[in-house]
Formats: sequence, structure tokens, C-alpha cells
Amino acid sequence: MTTTTDSRRPLGWIGVIGALALLLAACGGGGDGASLAKTAWNLTELGGSEVVGVAPLTIVYGEASEDGARAEAFGSTACNSFNGPYSTEGDSISMGPFITTLAGCVNPPLQAQEGKYLITLETAANFSVSGDTLELSNEAGDTTARFEQAEPVLTLTNWEAISINNGDGGAQSVVQGTSVTIKFQEIGLLSGSGGCNTYSSAFRLGDEYDVVDGGSIQVAGVASTRKACDEPIDEQEANYYTALESASTWIIRGLNLELRDASGALQVQYVRSDG
Repeated sequence: MTTTTDSRRPLGWIGVIGALALLLAACGGGGDGASLAKTAWNLTELGGSEVVGVAPLTIVYGEASEDGARAEAFGSTACNSFNGPYSTEGDSISMGPFITTLAGCVNPPLQAQEGKYLITLETAANFSVSGDTLELSNEAGDTTARFEQAEPVLTLTNWEAISINNGDGGAQSVVQGTSVTIKFQEIGLLSGSGGCNTYSSAFRLGDEYDVVDGGSIQVAGVASTRKACDEPIDEQEANYYTALESASTWIIRGLNLELRDASGALQVQYVRSDG
């Protein structure tokens, strides 16, 4: 059958080849910098083996800065968060070295998987994207990691605060011995512990979410129980509720959730705490 344009004229061999090239590009065959920029992925297979553990191993690819610097990639190993530079040219890729947080993996298989994952990323030589699947391969051409495109998981996840805005424009670590938590329900309600009292509120998310820039959020007035607390804890709790009500954006970076106000100031930083 002869391939034709809308005007019914034959394309010829050159036209057919061009059409096939466009079709292959649209289907995601091969990869380039544009196909990775501002995308997020969850690891599904590492060195031919399935991923162990509950918490996802992730990677998010950012965009190159205007000054020509290498773009940043960040993600989680299920135990730690990491970030570092990456660059692509055609289907070639270079990543790292990565900087990681220093939390220990209490589970030996998770610890071994973490090390293997980071090495796999930093030694990847090529990539390909096909639909919602990303594959990395080494210099020998062997597939070393496979991912599926990720969606941010905010709701039904347990988050524990690690830093809270102190009301003077800066974030400080949570008071030692206290646990400040939050959980977002799909129905638009949130609840948790302020470190002394329990609280609840309603929230609303914007329709759009960007894996690099995040999305919008609105938190209604916080209602809490009224148990008396020691002064450092009481002050922290008051600052926390104010920070929640001031939040206008949210973003998940690896194992961390960040809430920021309209000026970009960090209000609360959480770490995933459900495995």
C-alpha cells in the first residue's frame, strides 16, 4: 500500500523513511536529553533481579540550567536520598558522582541493594525510553536497570517532620524526643501529631504537578487537642501549625516531602516513615 499525505500524493521513499523516523521517535525508541528532562522513575528491576523492600527506589531527572551546567538528578535508595549531576548526548548518559544522606539500612538486603543501585547509576553508559519504561545499560550493552514512570505519592503515606520553620524565616530541626507527623487522605483531609497534641485539617492540591518544581497545596486552619506541653515543644507545635497553614507548594524529592510558602521558604521538611 502506498503511504500518502492528506492531499493523496505519494510520499516516495524519502517521505516514507522520514515518516518512519517520526513514528519511531513518537514511540519513544532510543533516548535523548529532552526525553529524560523533568521525568520521574521507579526502579522495577536491578541487574536482572526484582527490587526488594517496600519503599521505592527512584530517580528524577531535572533540566540543565541556563548557564550550561549539567542538570541534576535526585532520588531515593529506599534507605537514603541522593542527588548529583547527569548529562545525555543522543542515547548516551553519564551520571554522578552522587551525594547521599547517611541513614543506615537496618536490613542487609536493602543495604546491598542500595550500594548496587548507586553503582549501577554511576556506571550507566546508555539509556532508552519506550512508553513508560526506562532502561539503563552499561558499556557492554547489557541492560543493568529497568524503571517504570512514576507518579508522586503524597496520600496514604506516613511522613515524619525533620525540620520546621521557626517563624523567623529559617527551618530548624525537630526537638529531640518529639515526633511530628502527617498523613494525607485521598478525600482531602490530613491528620497527625504536632509533637504533643494531635491535629487535623483539610487540604486541596492543584491539578498540575511537576516532578522538578512540585505542585500547589492549600491547607485550611488546623484544629488540635489542647494538652499542655513543655515550652520548647509547645513553641515548636505552634510554629508547625503556622507552617502548615502557610504552605503553598509541595514536592517529593527522594524520601523527602517539602512544603514551601509562596516566597519559596521551606516551611516543613518530612521524611517518609512507612518503610
